Amino acid sequence: GCITLVEPLPLRDLVQLGLTDPESGYDKLTGSDDIRALEDRFVSLLLQKADLLKEYFMLEIEIKEDHKDYSKSPQNGQNHGRLKTVPNALGLTSDVGCSFDGLPLFMVRLCTEINWNDEKTCLDGICQLVAEFCADLLL
Repeated sequence: GCITLVEPLPLRDLVQLGLTDPESGYDKLTGSDDIRALEDRFVSLLLQKADLLKEYFMLEIEIKEDHKDYSKSPQNGQNHGRLKTVPNALGLTSDVGCSFDGLPLFMVRLCTEINWNDEKTCLDGICQLVAEFCADLLL
């Protein structure tokens, strides 16, 4: 199952917050051109993998039809896609009592810790991240 967010969250905002999290290791780059380049790269990767994430993990990223050209670097935070649903691996019946504080870091970890080039390794890695994220929802 999945948890549908009351209001879809802009992907760029989630990635920005995730990169500023000290656990990401990128927090020292805040405000630099390097961090903007990483944001662009991570958002583009998530948009490219949106179909896979939705089909296999019920993590839905809403993409406007006129922004499906992934070769162009995103320029406007409103046009990067918005996160609509997150996986519910624990089968929770509602999001009451859940903490979504780890969501931005989860999105960054999808970009940095997954080997997207090997199918089995990719799916195994995403399963592990989803399990950790879902367990953290309750903490």
